[in-house]
Amino acid sequence: MKDRYTAAREFKMKEERMIDVSAGICPLGPSRKVRAAIRKAVRGVGTSADIAVRRLERLFLSKFGIPADRVLFASSLRELTGLLLSVLDAKKVVIAGGFKGLYGEDTAGTAMEVNYFNAGEDSGFVLDLDRLMQAAGGADLLIVANPDRVTGKLIDEGVFSRLRDLADRRGLRLAVDESLIEFSGIGIGPACGGKENIVTLRTTANYYGLPGLELAYAVSGHETVAKMRRRKCSGLNTLSVEAARAAFKDAMYRKQVEHFLLEEKRSLSRALEKAGGVTFLGSDSNVYLLKLLKRPEQFAAALARAGFFVQDCSAVDGFGEAFLRMSVLGHDKNVKLARLMRSLIAPQGTGSMDKDADDK
Repeated sequence: MKDRYTAAREFKMKEERMIDVSAGICPLGPSRKVRAAIRKAVRGVGTSADIAVRRLERLFLSKFGIPADRVLFASSLRELTGLLLSVLDAKKVVIAGGFKGLYGEDTAGTAMEVNYFNAGEDSGFVLDLDRLMQAAGGADLLIVANPDRVTGKLIDEGVFSRLRDLADRRGLRLAVDESLIEFSGIGIGPACGGKENIVTLRTTANYYGLPGLELAYAVSGHETVAKMRRRKCSGLNTLSVEAARAAFKDAMYRKQVEHFLLEEKRSLSRALEKAGGVTFLGSDSNVYLLKLLKRPEQFAAALARAGFFVQDCSAVDGFGEAFLRMSVLGHDKNVKLARLMRSLIAPQGTGSMDKDADDK
């Protein structure tokens, strides 16, 4: 099953009732201040988004120290990666800490080669920089997710510093996907861009709970941003721009997310480890891995039958179907998911799970 819509059709379920456990979206959703900003911005949808964009640019300069010529706003993370590939006319791309299709990397009808590199179980889920740079030999672009989009783990600061130095020396273009980094408590700052060969990518879709009004942005050197801006075709949405501006200023929301994730991950870990047969692997974001110690076959399908779409890692190098890529849900859904998984792990799991599924 490729997505929750396919799973919903397969199990004859309404699409809105199939919960995507692997989405990595903040379960708290948009904050109260963001929702208020969206309602106010609706009055301006009949005019261009230019004024809203200028206000956002001023915020980036005053609050984060990033001038307008060093940042490019776009409607999605995929649009930004597509712009990078276009600007570079990339023939070889290496993606570390991601998985196929995450960035819309479509090679059909092109000569582009895309290779994936993951910090899997054999390396203790720690990025092996020497092996990564060997894999990136001859590449036009290296995309590194920090935190890792599979494990949710941050790259060690020392390792990341070495990665930047090596990219400098080799003249390698480095794109750093920081889609999940706010979950780790790391805010926006001037350090996230500035060099021409390093592009930092972020989005409001995950941490701020705005996948339907996503605003993505790239921070880099002046020349790199200018090249991407010349290739950019689509405009921006006034609602997404104003939602982003309100989100970046909402300090209370960050405290709420931090407290919520801490409590929910602790509860999930305890609940699942008590059941036995599963290991909860810690992470630095809202995405985490579970390793099934027994009965991994058809586990994801069984959960989907109960209304929880979960991606196993069978297609991700260094992992396998025993690993499930999960993300923290709302409290009630976390409780129900943990109960379903315990019942599935137990010998009598099928009957209990089917009963829970009927209750949905």
